[in-house]
Amino acid sequence: MSLGVTERARPEFNLNLYGNADSRSVIKLQRFSIDGEAIAAATSRHTTSSTLGSTVSNYVLVKKGVSVAPEDDASCSNPSVASKSCYLLIYGDHAAHWKKGNFESEDKYIVPFPINMFDTREGLNYERNDSYNYDTIYNPNNVPWSGVMSMIDIDVANMRAFLKGDYDSNMPNGTSFGKLKSTDILNSDGWVVYVSDRRGDFDFDGKYDMEDVFGESGNDPDVVKKNTGNDGNLQPGEDVNGDNILNIDGVTTGEAIRYRGGAGFYPANDLAAVSEHQFYRRGVRLINGERVPGKYDLVTPGNTQGFTVASENGVYVKGNYNATGISDTGNTPSTNYLPQDTEFHIPASIAADAVIILSKDWNDTKSFKNPFTLGSRVAGETTVRFAMLSGDTITTVAADPNQGGGDPRLGGGVHNFKRFLEDWKNSTKLNYSGSIINLYNSNNNNGTFKCCRVIYSPPVRNWVFDTTFNDPDRLPPGTPFFQEIKLTGFQRIN
Repeated sequence: MSLGVTERARPEFNLNLYGNADSRSVIKLQRFSIDGEAIAAATSRHTTSSTLGSTVSNYVLVKKGVSVAPEDDASCSNPSVASKSCYLLIYGDHAAHWKKGNFESEDKYIVPFPINMFDTREGLNYERNDSYNYDTIYNPNNVPWSGVMSMIDIDVANMRAFLKGDYDSNMPNGTSFGKLKSTDILNSDGWVVYVSDRRGDFDFDGKYDMEDVFGESGNDPDVVKKNTGNDGNLQPGEDVNGDNILNIDGVTTGEAIRYRGGAGFYPANDLAAVSEHQFYRRGVRLINGERVPGKYDLVTPGNTQGFTVASENGVYVKGNYNATGISDTGNTPSTNYLPQDTEFHIPASIAADAVIILSKDWNDTKSFKNPFTLGSRVAGETTVRFAMLSGDTITTVAADPNQGGGDPRLGGGVHNFKRFLEDWKNSTKLNYSGSIINLYNSNNNNGTFKCCRVIYSPPVRNWVFDTTFNDPDRLPPGTPFFQEIKLTGFQRIN
């Protein structure tokens, strides 16, 4: 659609051909930098960081190497020369994807890299509630591969603009499909966007083939258990598909990796942040979603158009979604979520393997920089408005290792059904208006419920049912309906 798949590089990079970079990407698979703070250690070979403008950026710098043309050797040694022939290919990337800019006071090249984040719940098989130091196992500046999630970012604001027709005049002619316009995208009561990311899914069954989520005992210092993190025994709560077999096929196929082990299990955090990995650790993330596609028709409610996102992957919701805030500071009724009763009051829903809330202050760099320091991932008040149909993990082990927090057999309970990865400090609000439905167990984001020293501390749960869902004209598109036929009598007619 000529909308690109790469997050546009920041203007401070002053990249060559920057004026041609497209800022209208709807689906984003890669980026040129991760902003926030420096991830790289002083001796890192994977990323470089510097302050551009007022923000620290991490990027992958192409290192100078042996010149392709021997006659260029002299010029390649000149710091002011930035010919592509002077540089080495990195991570198998094509030189056509490189962008030239001024870095470290020289003209150099940087390359795009995947959009990754670290999910501590998926990366740890156990959370101890004492003074246990996770760096003693994972080492400083390292993270376990099992929690490195590769994202497909959906820019909801850009999708809304495209569906409104804002990009119609910018789409290219002369393709086999003609010139794609917003009117070519059919809708009746709105749009359902379905995303499936099966990269790394070896057997292409849409399931993460690692059910061995219980293992190390919290009080057992046994070295073998500590080094494996999985015990190989089928325990209550692990058999997601109900076949009475502990599925660990992903370990041998390369789809999954054990929580702990030897070399290769824990990459340097900056390498994990920029590398494409082989594992089926994938997610869909909704960004820039304060206003979602759709329209509420105040005159003819039956013409209302809503917006639903569905995925067999976990869906991460970053920042405010379908709401700009609330109009009070107490226990907020759904009628006080903003905007209210305007054309922007959109029926919205998310159906996914799991739904994870990332606050408006979430930053990917922090998830890698200090993955086991909860206080480094501080949440900010966030407001979301959507119905959710999602899965949960089975948490049935009441004995050690108890992974159910204070409610060992509830998987965290409905108050933790929406998943968290930040320090909400038990005082920061998550404002939620919607409807919560749990119909199945998670097959992808199957990291068990853990709380509250390393993974997250819960928010103030300012949650309410969205009463607009009582109106059939205000239901999100794709809402499932259940009908019942009750036999009250019969009569022979022949």
